[in-house]
Amino acid sequence: MTEAVEELHASVTKIEPAGKEFYTTSELAKVLGASHFTVTEQYCNQGRIECTKDGNGKWIIPAHEYQRLRRGGRPNGS
Repeated sequence: MTEAVEELHASVTKIEPAGKEFYTTSELAKVLGASHFTVTEQYCNQGRIECTKDGNGKWIIPAHEYQRLRRGGRPNGS
């Protein structure tokens, strides 16, 4: 039982705070175990994930897309 509680605690602590609307390419790269280059060049620039540029010209990923990919969703064309 202790092991089950520890597993539950570990999964709960990985949940992102509610209310965040967008995530950076670095945040997405970290949770996917991918490089920042892969997310920026192969996913964003090639239109394989839903993303947009912020006012500074940096790619940002909407929360629903971030969560989809984090749960194991694949970029388009994978």
